[in-house]
Amino acid sequence: MSVELFGEIRECRIYGGMAHATLIEYATGRPTASLPSLHLTARSSVLQVGVGDVVDVTGTLVVDAKSLGTRLEVTGIKHRPHAGLGPVARALRSDAVRGDPRLSEAARVLMERATRNRGSIDLALPSPLRLHCIGPRHGATRADIAGPLSPPELRVQATWASPASFHEPDQIIAELAKVKDADLILLYRGGGTWRDWLPLSDIGLLNAVVASPVPVMTALGHSADQPLVSVVSAVDVSTPTEAAHQIAARLRRSSGPPHTRRRVGGKAWPPAPPAARPVVMDEEVKRQLEETRVRLVQLEEHATALRADAASAHDAARWQHHHRVACTRALALERIGTRGRSHALITLLAGVMACIALSQAGTTLLGPSLPLLFALVGIALPVLVLHFLRARKRAVRPRRRVRRRSPTQSPPPFGSEAWFSGMEAVRTPRRMRALDHH
Repeated sequence: MSVELFGEIRECRIYGGMAHATLIEYATGRPTASLPSLHLTARSSVLQVGVGDVVDVTGTLVVDAKSLGTRLEVTGIKHRPHAGLGPVARALRSDAVRGDPRLSEAARVLMERATRNRGSIDLALPSPLRLHCIGPRHGATRADIAGPLSPPELRVQATWASPASFHEPDQIIAELAKVKDADLILLYRGGGTWRDWLPLSDIGLLNAVVASPVPVMTALGHSADQPLVSVVSAVDVSTPTEAAHQIAARLRRSSGPPHTRRRVGGKAWPPAPPAARPVVMDEEVKRQLEETRVRLVQLEEHATALRADAASAHDAARWQHHHRVACTRALALERIGTRGRSHALITLLAGVMACIALSQAGTTLLGPSLPLLFALVGIALPVLVLHFLRARKRAVRPRRRVRRRSPTQSPPPFGSEAWFSGMEAVRTPRRMRALDHH
């Protein structure tokens, strides 16, 4: 069934020569995770779109036999450039959310300064550490967090909370409000799609994370998109497993009483680092460093050019090899066909001469066997002629049985120099089949 749809493109990817994307229904207000979506498939030359584009799509609805889901095979697509980015793309961009009047001033300051810590924990963690984890109930993510924090010497007192639905930001905000006696909050997920990132970019959740008296650490998994809650969190790492290892490493390094944490924008932050000692380099060292940097750039460019040349040479050699194989097979088939036609002509002439000889001999010499001989010649002659004329077809026909050969008598590998030598000497269909279908 042919349909026409209008929406926003998300999650574009190409594999197997086909382009796959998700079409989300266009939302006039702020989008939610409950927006309907449809899987799109098309040739990569047809589906020339980017994430966040607003498009009109024409295609045919198809039911997948394996998953029993519905997908749209795209036949035509048209951009709407005046529409700009779609609502889902805008909801996941910090520059678009900063202008929302509902965003608190502290959250806006953090998003403008981009003062978040990424990849490492610089917070002063007390021992024992009261860790409150908020994340999905199911899956192996909870075990990935609990494993590195299980040694007794770390003295981690972990508590767990799971909202009924991660697609409802109010439930996550309610779980944050319940936390009272904790030193660190870990908000985690095991990756996800745009439906999982929209609730984590809700403005109410951003304000709740900034206003939380307990520092919030985010570990939301690998994804092409970045939820905005990771922008305003105290610490953000890529995966829950890495978060657990970072906490364990920080606890092993820390010793003595915990430092007093200062507060910026209503959120606990690590103490200011000591003033860095200036590094003094003379002009000679600077010159050497600059020359080394330039040389590395030149070497990288040269290596890139060499890789491109090697790839082109490999493609050219492979094409030449395929062309040589095709020409060698064509010449071998032509030789076999010419030989078969010549044998058919010789057989036909021999049969005609045999018939003339039998006619001259007459019944006086052959007696009653003369009609039988004529019948034999009449039957054998067309069979042999047809057999020789079909030599070319017999050469490319798959073998009905494989003869057992000793290792010394086995045909050479396909495409090798020995194979080319054998194909150049081919004269019979049987030898052609032995070389071409082994």
